[in-house]
Amino acid sequence: MTEFKDYENKTLTRNYVKSVLIPSVYECLVDEYDFANDDYDGDVYHNIHEIIDGMQEVIYNYEAKKIAEAFDYCPFDSVSEITGEKFENYNVMAYEIIYNGVINEYSEQINSVV
Repeated sequence: MTEFKDYENKTLTRNYVKSVLIPSVYECLVDEYDFANDDYDGDVYHNIHEIIDGMQEVIYNYEAKKIAEAFDYCPFDSVSEITGEKFENYNVMAYEIIYNGVINEYSEQINSVV
């Protein structure tokens, strides 16, 4: 994957998340976890978690902060859709943005095996 460097530009960052990061999670799920195979017997949500949890855009604070800002998440006001609580840090915000994007974009494929 090409390294993205335009985090200061919110529009480019949003586009990067939507057009590169989210599809890359699904591609990894298919390629490395054999998700598209008929005999896939993994826990798809756990596999998605593992992939996203290891992404540099979630691990590294700068990238996570810029992704959160690009999607207008505020560390003082934003509340997690998953937990219903305020976020602990930018890393959790970036994780949720990518996770929700994957679930929304690939819900049909994911629900076909769940």
